[in-house]
Amino acid sequence: MGEILGLGITHYPGLTVQGNLCARIKACLADPALPERLRSIEDRPEPMRRQWSTDEGHAHSDAHRREMIEGFRRARRALDKFQPDFCVIWGDDQFENYREDCVPPFSVLAYDQVDFQPWLHSRRGVNCWDEPKDKSFSVRGHRLGGKHLASCLLNEGFDIAYAYKPLHLSLGHAFANSVLFLDWDRKGFPYPLVPFTTNAYGRYLMASQGVPPTPSATTVRIWVISPSPPFSVPDRRAGAPRAPAGHPPRPVRRVSGPGPIQRAKWPWPGGGPTILRPA
Repeated sequence: MGEILGLGITHYPGLTVQGNLCARIKACLADPALPERLRSIEDRPEPMRRQWSTDEGHAHSDAHRREMIEGFRRARRALDKFQPDFCVIWGDDQFENYREDCVPPFSVLAYDQVDFQPWLHSRRGVNCWDEPKDKSFSVRGHRLGGKHLASCLLNEGFDIAYAYKPLHLSLGHAFANSVLFLDWDRKGFPYPLVPFTTNAYGRYLMASQGVPPTPSATTVRIWVISPSPPFSVPDRRAGAPRAPAGHPPRPVRRVSGPGPIQRAKWPWPGGGPTILRPA
């Protein structure tokens, strides 16, 4: 009988480059749309105040990086001891191969081999290994394993998407970073890879293009609730039209950025609500 080893690691992009890991927090603090009451260090939880300290989290960032690197090495030792036939890595696709032409909820990537250059177009800074920008990595795939996984899911009634070659980017950041982190000491990554991608942004993927939202990019959602069970969340807008019986709650439109009031398109007779753009 086959054996499975489960390992959990982060693929956080900030760990691939040198410098303070608090860059995203600093970017949010510098966002003009962030409410003033959220800018003060005094309003944050005590552990965060301690970690932020007087150096904007730099000392804690360095300590956390060291802990993460040791964690990657520990995971790699476990992987080497297990000697898998192939590795299945679950990761999100942030507008990399899930784009306007194809947006499945999940997909199995049954590649033979993939080459990627993680630093070529990176704008994050100098990478942790001081590697040249044009450095290329090559990872073996496992088409047979990927096909077996997809076939089993299909036979069990899961309508899974699958691919034998990349549609746009050769290897998404979730998988590229996982390989880079599991090979932190650059001994090579000899194990075939089967990426299992997920759409973590849902319907927001096209609007966000895979960029995490900031306060300035906050969107407004107006939900219309069917009066029929099982949905019981009340519609608080006085006089708002209701969905016909049997229709689930659904967002009418998402609107972001400053601008005038807009009238949303409504899929049912009777008109629709007014949606305000956030100030």
